[in-house]
Amino acid sequence: MNSSSLPAVLIFGTLLFTLFAFFAILYVILQKRKQYQHKLEKQKLSHQYQSELLQSRIEVQEQAFRYFSEEIHDNIGQVLSLVKLQLYKIARNTKDEGTLKDIQNSTELMTKAITDLRNLSHTANDGYILNAELSEVIKKELNYVSSAKSIACNFNSDGVPYSLGQERNLLIFRIIQESIANALKHGNPDELNIHVKYYPERVTVSVKDNGVGFDTNENKSSEAGLGLNNMNLRAALLKGKLDITSEKEKGTTITLDIPAEV
Repeated sequence: MNSSSLPAVLIFGTLLFTLFAFFAILYVILQKRKQYQHKLEKQKLSHQYQSELLQSRIEVQEQAFRYFSEEIHDNIGQVLSLVKLQLYKIARNTKDEGTLKDIQNSTELMTKAITDLRNLSHTANDGYILNAELSEVIKKELNYVSSAKSIACNFNSDGVPYSLGQERNLLIFRIIQESIANALKHGNPDELNIHVKYYPERVTVSVKDNGVGFDTNENKSSEAGLGLNNMNLRAALLKGKLDITSEKEKGTTITLDIPAEV
């Protein structure tokens, strides 16, 4: 090789090395991209599976609610109505003032029980909830709680309300119901406050009580923890976030934050 051809060889060698390096880097990039896409596909399938699993669990729970609602309406409600009619019949054939007074008190209690059961039947029935406004079913639930438990209940809403869809309303309401049930069973409050706030891109729902409160780290495996797990399941289906703040002797606040659209 003479000296005149050396630069050409160097240039060719440099070009060849550059091309090799370019294709090697391109290959690595394509492989990384392929691995990343594969990872995304696996995550997508995993999320889809988890979502379907959560949905199945919720559907099973809704079937139980539906059965419970129908049982109240078709059987228990009818039995209580028959008992009420029997009390009226007994009252017509009784002249003793003391007995009549007792029958009247019993009839009033029976009427209240029938009304409370009908309200409970409505809020357990997903058909009613799906076809009603969210604020309507919340107020109905609070009216029932206030009447049955003698607790001061308040509801207020900020912002311009907009539709979140029937299925999402149902999930939100079930979270509210679970929050109330936990408060009544474990918190012993004398006041409940529910606040719904509509933002352009999200909605927040808070359920606050003035009960005894609890240590959130101590309820992982308890009955209260099971209720919190149910709420988290529904929040996950809503693509939302559930925040629980509680302090002993100061009450509990459960806040749900969900996007306006999924």
